[in-house]
Amino acid sequence: MSFPMVLAAKSELWEQLDFLCPEALPLAAEILDHKTIIRCAARDSKREFYTVSSSAKQQHCCIPGWCSCNSYAFEVLSSRKLVCKHELAVMVASALDNDRVHTNVLDDERWARLQVNVGAA
Repeated sequence: MSFPMVLAAKSELWEQLDFLCPEALPLAAEILDHKTIIRCAARDSKREFYTVSSSAKQQHCCIPGWCSCNSYAFEVLSSRKLVCKHELAVMVASALDNDRVHTNVLDDERWARLQVNVGAA
């Protein structure tokens, strides 16, 4: 299996991810290579969530342990999968700590409004 963005990561860690999340990992790699992940951070409270663009030109809201996509609702919550592709892309991008995640720092009130809007989309 080929993953273009794994040059800096250890291959055994990618093999473990592939074993645990065989369907989600190639799709998460595609997100990391071609989509936008934005970390939305609240200035005062330091709360954060991520938005991940999808192939359907919409955004999904991700926080640790939850994503607003249909796959999360139907596959992850039913225990058929560990994570969805959006959640896995956020976890990998955060772990790599690189330029794949853009950060928007917002005041807390604006942050809360944005989270409600993205989460409901």
